[in-house]
Amino acid sequence: MSSPKTSEKVEQKASFNPPGADVLGDDALFTPREAAGVLRKTTRTLERWRSDGKGPRVVFIGRTPAYRLADLRRFIRDSALRPVADSQGE
Repeated sequence: MSSPKTSEKVEQKASFNPPGADVLGDDALFTPREAAGVLRKTTRTLERWRSDGKGPRVVFIGRTPAYRLADLRRFIRDSALRPVADSQGE
């Protein structure tokens, strides 16, 4: 049986909304660690994507990278595989 504190951490980790998302909506900001958790990638992957000009759009607050909720959602949506049309036209 997990303690309330442990289950609280798991619930918070699985959440798609960072603190303040209820007020900021799609402008809510995720840290690289939070964004990596949402995307199921490592923070190193996000760093590499940033340097390669790939991945979700990133904003900088000073020198600190952050990811807007709307940009993460867009990246996930745009990354979804679409069915390939049947070459025989069926």
